[in-house]
Amino acid sequence: MENLSRRKALSLGVALGLVGVASPVPAWASTGSATGAAAGTGPEWIWDDAADP
Repeated sequence: MENLSRRKALSLGVALGLVGVASPVPAWASTGSATGAAAGTGPEWIWDDAADP
């Protein structure tokens, strides 16, 4: 990386930032999550008896 100037580093950072912004956000249904399975119950009130004796 002998020819890496501040301008090239800044351009590379901007390009990587734009790739991050343009990438799709994963979207999935909440029915498989802990809060979706509890039908309105908050996650702090959901317990797994095997993991939390």
